Amino acid sequence: MIARFGIILALVFALAGALAMGTAQSANALSFINIDGHVYFPGGAPASNVCIILRAAPDVCRDTDRHTDVNGFWAVGQTFPIVGNQSIWYVLDGYEIGHDTIPGSQTTDYHGAFTLIAKPGTVPPVACTNAPSPTAKVYLPNITRRLGGPNGWDTPFYVQNTGSASSTIESSFYFFDTGGFAACHARTNVGAGASILDDPNLAIDLLDGKQYSVVV
Repeated sequence: MIARFGIILALVFALAGALAMGTAQSANALSFINIDGHVYFPGGAPASNVCIILRAAPDVCRDTDRHTDVNGFWAVGQTFPIVGNQSIWYVLDGYEIGHDTIPGSQTTDYHGAFTLIAKPGTVPPVACTNAPSPTAKVYLPNITRRLGGPNGWDTPFYVQNTGSASSTIESSFYFFDTGGFAACHARTNVGAGASILDDPNLAIDLLDGKQYSVVV
């Protein structure tokens, strides 16, 4: 009985050793690489706030997904295991959903560069001219558009020309989360003492469910 029990134990330890070796070999066979990239508008300008979705086919962009910054840059932030071909999806309203693939054979770091394709009628945002010597400048730290859903928070605001002559009023919207430029609302020939309304819910160039920092 003792000899037979010893044989069984030996077989168990041998099997465990083989499984551990196989697991170690499988883990060592994976490639752990750094993944980052840049996204551009069709004209070559950096595209900010583009949603980056790894692996899964895109259905909706979530807050937990990565987004490009003001320079169009994004990064995973840690070494990433490559198990077969890896899909990267680029999602931004007004543009076709972009797709790139990291091949399963990739063993070096991935530095991607992707250019968005605009849907018909889509024009990349153009920054305000930002007069070199504005008579006044106001910072609005948290302006929202349908934040929380279709009936969510909206933050309309009025701007008054307090000068004695007609003026141009520019409102530059920046994404609250990434700092990327979103839109410019410029009103020219605003009369002395007159006010203009800027309502994010009425602006077709702003995204739902977003917070913005605005420089007026």
